[in-house]
Amino acid sequence: MTFKTISKGNNSDQLRLVGSIFAICLICIISLFEVFKVTFPTPAGEFPVTPLAAATLCAVIVGVAVLNLIDVRAKIFHDEVERVRFLVRHDGLTGALNRTSFIDEMRAFRADGQLLIIDADHFKMINDNHGHYTGDKALMQLARSVQMVVGSSGLTGRLGGEEFGVFLPHTDELSAATMAEQIRRTMEREGFQANGVKMKLTVSIGISAHLAADPVGLAFKRADKRLYAAKALGRNRVLGSQPLHNQLRDQIEEGLKGSNAVATKAA
Repeated sequence: MTFKTISKGNNSDQLRLVGSIFAICLICIISLFEVFKVTFPTPAGEFPVTPLAAATLCAVIVGVAVLNLIDVRAKIFHDEVERVRFLVRHDGLTGALNRTSFIDEMRAFRADGQLLIIDADHFKMINDNHGHYTGDKALMQLARSVQMVVGSSGLTGRLGGEEFGVFLPHTDELSAATMAEQIRRTMEREGFQANGVKMKLTVSIGISAHLAADPVGLAFKRADKRLYAAKALGRNRVLGSQPLHNQLRDQIEEGLKGSNAVATKAA
């Protein structure tokens, strides 16, 4: 019996159903005891089972059945509530936090950190040339790649369209830039699969510091501005408080090499 089936009737209908089941069970058990003259052995001899005893037994049986039904209903209801909560807080396509939940959780950290805004390059061309189904595949792969790189070190959300956000609490700009560069390189290298064909997909990323005492909107404005600057400079790049010049890029590459070496050694 599913949650929808149980929920179709109102409470009085369900109570009448339980009452009818109880009455039928009671009549059947009393009739069986009367027909077969059921007795209960005791040290003093055979003790006949009275209708009252039969009714008590029936009540116990039906009570257990009703409790089981209530337990099943409670579990189904709990699962439905959790499913609805997930749908309310997450993007239906990618499974990432939706914009509202992402901003709420970013505020809830009450911590300094770094905000990354990630945008798929030339995404409109993917939709126009290959269709929205292929575009959805690209977004799903982008979300998976971002979540794989970020892991449990921060929040990942879909801000809208082809734009995603990452918040890294207690993180400095260099560490954030290293992670952003890893996301960029992952997308550049792997792209996405659609209809069995590997397709190219790159991203541009803007980074901004966020102070816990500041409104969240300030970090978004700065990160957006740097994202648009990255697009204007040719896309497929990361920009922070200043363009990632050669010295900073070298630091990032060294950090990535160190991470890869640790991962290889652990494997």
